[in-house]
Amino acid sequence: MKIAVVGAGAWGTAVGILCAKAQHKVTLVTQFKEQATALKKLGENAEFLPGIPVPPEIEATADYSVLSDQECIFLGCPSKALPDVCQQLSRCSLRKDAYFISLCKGLQPDRLALPSDVFQSFQLPYTFAVLSGPTHARDVALGNPTAVVVAAKSEEVARYLQKQLQWSTVRIYRSQDVYGVELAGCLKNAYAIGAGMSDGLGYGDNGKCAYITCALKEIIAIGLALGGEKKTFLGFSGLADLMATCTGDWGRNRQFGQDWVRHQCPPDASVTVEGYATVQSFYMLCQQKHIQAPLLETLYEILYRKLPVKEALQRILSSKLLAE
Repeated sequence: MKIAVVGAGAWGTAVGILCAKAQHKVTLVTQFKEQATALKKLGENAEFLPGIPVPPEIEATADYSVLSDQECIFLGCPSKALPDVCQQLSRCSLRKDAYFISLCKGLQPDRLALPSDVFQSFQLPYTFAVLSGPTHARDVALGNPTAVVVAAKSEEVARYLQKQLQWSTVRIYRSQDVYGVELAGCLKNAYAIGAGMSDGLGYGDNGKCAYITCALKEIIAIGLALGGEKKTFLGFSGLADLMATCTGDWGRNRQFGQDWVRHQCPPDASVTVEGYATVQSFYMLCQQKHIQAPLLETLYEILYRKLPVKEALQRILSSKLLAE
């Protein structure tokens, strides 16, 4: 299968490595010519996955015209860059039977749209799917095992992609709940910030486990209200990804929450912290849809209204007593 990955960050590069190891013909399409040149010269993605060899058979380029004959195209860009990528894709001459698989985990802040909505808004006449799960890029690129879910509205498409990819170290499950998988992937980044704040305050494992449990319940409530299926949020794109992002030392969102306790500063523009914008986007969406999400509202007040973290915790601990 001829596969392209648009976006050569850590996860996009890891997906390219997986596909190359599965004997697919792979091209990484980068934003900058300099990055493509460095990938070829160094044999690794020194900026995002240093020390991990990129198979020499993987092509790297900044030229979108190479997409014209690709059978499967992964969208591995940051979610904020997806509209620009779709705009460029709309100018390309692509195979009519091309499959697009989104790796994005973020909500568009200006239009409160999921990646599938953004893709459809450009009226791109191609089959769309989404892949998500607990996927620390370095672990995956090193060949450590994990499980993910590929979701497409068509069961036939989901089965086809599940069969075609055949990654030896990554077990792929299928789903038709595209919205649910996307929602889970977005929301876990937001709540991982709170887990990082717990770590930054030194509150220990008990408190963080309690927080993750409450976060999962709230993700399910939001997800169901927005059209997702409960089983999705209890699966690999939901619970598994939430646990990985809230507990892994590598997680940028968790690390940002930990740093917030000390500095109370927005993320550096050069670093992708999807959860920061996601908190604001989902806060606005929940307000519009009248969805109760007290943890999310508290995160919003901390990040955007400078509510002290300890004061926020006290507010939660002194809230109305509830049944489990």
